[in-house]
Amino acid sequence: MNAAVEAMRKDVDAARAELEKKQAELNRIENLAFLYPDLERKVGRWNRVVYSSEAVNARATDVFFRYNCGCCADSPLEAWPFVKTEHGEVYSKPAFFFVGEQHWISGAIPNQKWEAQLREAGLSEAVIERVRARFERDRADRIEAASEETAVADDPD
Repeated sequence: MNAAVEAMRKDVDAARAELEKKQAELNRIENLAFLYPDLERKVGRWNRVVYSSEAVNARATDVFFRYNCGCCADSPLEAWPFVKTEHGEVYSKPAFFFVGEQHWISGAIPNQKWEAQLREAGLSEAVIERVRARFERDRADRIEAASEETAVADDPD
């Protein structure tokens, strides 16, 4: 078989694989839209694409956390509440909340109104507890790290 024909077959195979991938994504989005008729596509910072529905707010049980900026010491902490479905994750509406900010010494510092903000949006108690646990865990980790640093500094050897 000549090289040009072989190259064409590889192009066709690659195009077919891409088409199958896009068709699977289309089917996934259609299934999510069937489950959540108010489904919206949201694009966050760094092109994070999620699907969002207000119907998720009261049902959400999981939370994805991230700092909004990778270089700033006081970066806002985002909480992205979601539910898992057989077709993928669906996020709350709004898709994320600024619940605190990063602090270089004490870890994540909660915003004073983070809980009221989540309650006003109708988020579940499970989500509120996960956010609270994140702040408590971060604080405990920072205290432990500071204790270890102090112990090392106090060790004469």
